[in-house]
Amino acid sequence: MKLEKRGEVSAEEAAAAEAAQETVQAEQTAGRKKPVLLYLVILFAIALFLILFSFLAQNRVNAMEMQEMQAEVDAARELQVKYEQSQAENASLRAQLEEANALAAEESRVRQALELVWQLERYYVSGDNEACRAVLEQLRSDDLYLALPTESEGEGESDFESPRAAYDRIAAELDGGET
Repeated sequence: MKLEKRGEVSAEEAAAAEAAQETVQAEQTAGRKKPVLLYLVILFAIALFLILFSFLAQNRVNAMEMQEMQAEVDAARELQVKYEQSQAENASLRAQLEEANALAAEESRVRQALELVWQLERYYVSGDNEACRAVLEQLRSDDLYLALPTESEGEGESDFESPRAAYDRIAAELDGGET
């Protein structure tokens, strides 16, 4: 009987053996789940670290690019200011040039009128009335006589007649008072 008992397993013993085997399997499965869970946690931590590192690196690159763009904007503003200053200076120089050209033209008219009055006086003194009338016509045609100075230049201004007065005197004598 003892042999029979040994070969036969009672239902209680089979249930206990099965429960023990399930407990061992559960412990083995739980033992396997812990390393996998730890491995997943480590991978997740590494991924978070890499994401944080890439974020910081990208943030640094963006900050450097912003500094470069700000420097370019500042340089562009400086160029704009210099351009506006040069435009203002250009306009001022153009105005000065126009004034200088107008002054030169006026001085040229005065010089031309003085030369004609000089010729008029020479012809008048020599008695060449036809040449005098031709010079008077030149002075009147371009209104050059209006450019003649009304005051004489020189040290003894009262000693000399002004070019305009000389023109008026000679024109009055030749034309009978018509200027």
